[in-house]
Amino acid sequence: EPAEALEINNELRELEYAERREIIRILTRLTDYIRYQMSQLESSVHFLGIIDFIRAKAKFAIKFNGICPTISAKPVLNWVNARHPVLEMALSEQKNQIVPLNIQINYQQRILLISGPNAGGKSVCLKTIGILQYMVQSGIPVTVDENSEFGIFENLFLDIGDEQSIENDLSTYSSHLKNMKFFLDNSNKNTLFLIDEFGTGTEPQFGGAIAEVILHELNKQKAFGAITTHYGNLKKAADNMEGVVNGAMKYDIKKLVPLYCLEIGNPGSSFALEIAGKIGLNQEMLGRAKRLAGVSHVQFDRMINELEVEKSEIKKMRKEIEQKDKRLSEAIKDYTELKAFVDEEKPKIIQQAKAEAAR
Repeated sequence: EPAEALEINNELRELEYAERREIIRILTRLTDYIRYQMSQLESSVHFLGIIDFIRAKAKFAIKFNGICPTISAKPVLNWVNARHPVLEMALSEQKNQIVPLNIQINYQQRILLISGPNAGGKSVCLKTIGILQYMVQSGIPVTVDENSEFGIFENLFLDIGDEQSIENDLSTYSSHLKNMKFFLDNSNKNTLFLIDEFGTGTEPQFGGAIAEVILHELNKQKAFGAITTHYGNLKKAADNMEGVVNGAMKYDIKKLVPLYCLEIGNPGSSFALEIAGKIGLNQEMLGRAKRLAGVSHVQFDRMINELEVEKSEIKKMRKEIEQKDKRLSEAIKDYTELKAFVDEEKPKIIQQAKAEAAR
């Protein structure tokens, strides 16, 4: 470095240090000035945080048409047209409409067992329950209709997704079992648990049996929850177990497309063979698959399919009957009014006729 530049650079560096010392001196003076107001500042910052959170919730409610629902002292869910806010936002960006869900979990049907085809909306239904319940318990307006009712739960337990771990030597099934043990050890009457793909990850025969036993124990503990599954033994158990109810994600059998609509009361079919046929698998291969699956499994699945068809037909017939009944009621009303009018006017007409005849 040239000697001429050395002194100039040293002076520049000294000025930078002096500037820094001056900044520290000013900040120290300011800090000393407001130090005695520290408690007021802390409370103001806390207050501003609360106001900011309230404003954020209000902006969210305006954007997503969220409401403050009825809060019940009982741990129940009675939701009308519930919508997953993140999914609704994603679909609106794609110019698509979300299909809302009607969900009832109460003392009579504490555990909802949801079945149906893959990509039919089972997991989305489960996540909708989880996110909306957590939002309510965080004081955030929720995307449901105004006549919806929310209970408050002490525990929210989730088993959604894959928690396998190389570090902890956990397989997918082991991680699920670990969660199930935690659920069984900690569940009570104020617990809401959500389990996705119940019993999967191991041999179906044993996975289904273990899942059925766990379902029975959770039911004995009077816990509330929602479970998705494909296992036929769990669907049968739900029909025979008090406090557990089947639910199905509806499916258009003719078009082989999911409708993303939850129907509570009956189990749903996985439509595995039908979907495989739609994809284009050889019919001879599908026949072999049916034989390998066994007569009872195929018959059970077929019965569910037939039940779905019959239900849709009955709904269609019921709608037609309601329309005819409405028209009949209107016709009876018109007839009654006409008869009353005639009965009222009849003496006048007869009297007028007699007067005319006499004249």
